[in-house]
Amino acid sequence: MLKRIKNFTINHFFSQRMIVQYSIPRSGSTLIWNMIKLFSDSPLKVHSASELEKSLDNYRFITTIRHPLDVACSIISVLNLDFDKIGLTQSIKKIQSHSLVDLKNIIENQDSIILRYENFVNDYEYAFKKIECFFGFPVSSEKKDLFKNKFSLHNVKLISEEQNIFKNYDPKTLIHGNHISSRNGKISSYKECLSSELILYAEDQLSDYIEFFKY
Repeated sequence: MLKRIKNFTINHFFSQRMIVQYSIPRSGSTLIWNMIKLFSDSPLKVHSASELEKSLDNYRFITTIRHPLDVACSIISVLNLDFDKIGLTQSIKKIQSHSLVDLKNIIENQDSIILRYENFVNDYEYAFKKIECFFGFPVSSEKKDLFKNKFSLHNVKLISEEQNIFKNYDPKTLIHGNHISSRNGKISSYKECLSSELILYAEDQLSDYIEFFKY
């Protein structure tokens, strides 16, 4: 009886805390936010702690991370910048504007899980298992299959094309125009997009992110 009361108290406490999908941009966050909606009615999706109205310990976090150089190249693509030092510098500044300190705090000190882009982008089941464990209950196979179909690369591209340009987005899925680049979210695509000189430059500028994310 005491065990049941304890479990109810813990579950009730968790249920009162809003779920937040927190990440740097272009790290698969939109896909994961849509997946979270199968578990929670109204999760938040933010890229900065300043967007949250309460202190961090009032939330539960599901974070996404991705190789910072792939993030940089993705930003260059969606903003139609040039793949040169000027475009790369602009992209890096956008990454650095999202506080690594806040992200470290969430990952190290808050109730959170980390989903690494490279593990889930081609394996939705991996993400489902991690999120099911986080919430403590499963999603039916039928719902998973519907999700996998709706958010297949092909169908995401169709939704994105309807939005035309990046500043437009579908309000139900938050998929932007130009959401998927010509590289289709390929892992380590920065090696194809950047010269060796630019890779060294980006690695130096984003060394703290690379070290923290263990890339």
